[in-house]
Amino acid sequence: FCRNEHSNHCLNWEGIGITRPGSFAEYVAAPARACYRLPDNLSDAQAAYVEPVACVVHSLKRIRIWPGDEVLIFGAGPMGLLLVQALRHMGASQVVVVEKQPDRLALAGHVGAGAMVLSGPDQAEALRELAPYGFGVVVDATGVPAVIEQAIEYLKPREQYLQFGVAPKDERISWSPYDLFQHDWTVVGSFALCYTFQPAIAWLSSGIVRVEPLISHTLPLTEFPAALEAFAAGRTMKVHLRP
Repeated sequence: FCRNEHSNHCLNWEGIGITRPGSFAEYVAAPARACYRLPDNLSDAQAAYVEPVACVVHSLKRIRIWPGDEVLIFGAGPMGLLLVQALRHMGASQVVVVEKQPDRLALAGHVGAGAMVLSGPDQAEALRELAPYGFGVVVDATGVPAVIEQAIEYLKPREQYLQFGVAPKDERISWSPYDLFQHDWTVVGSFALCYTFQPAIAWLSSGIVRVEPLISHTLPLTEFPAALEAFAAGRTMKVHLRP
């Protein structure tokens, strides 16, 4: 896999701060091949977003975005909001976001979403009004199985569904194989990143993706436990820790 440039499927895959030490610390040891030189105009806040944006870049290399596509994204967390900006840059004419938290919906509009829909009983009707025949691309950025199961229903025939959100390993969903066959749907997964740090740095450096609105808290490293607890409880957006 590595020799075919599919490094995210390496049989001996390692992630710094995941499978090997190196995260939430003042100093981190990293192999030279995993390091990138950052432009002088990149702030620390932007630099901390290189890895998430690299995941977004990888996902957009996995699908085709045609100029004028209407895109539907489920989830307006930090990753969903990065996707909003990236998809607009790739040529989507309209990006619609579905989210259960009103403050996150408002933020989606601030970073480029053309329409925001509050998830709930009125969601289906609102989405049908926006796109009576469905959307050209539907993206899940929640990882919630119940959301994933119904998200594909909003897809136009012969179009693409992108599974970007990370669902729990043991969860299962139910889709109709006949629907996949009848509608000519393409279902695409996107795992992590794959040689996409460099374009992510370029997007951040040039301002194509703005990350400052997504940072709700900047805290010292000593407050890491409280920061993690607040994030896990959904009381924050992106939290930055300063060593």
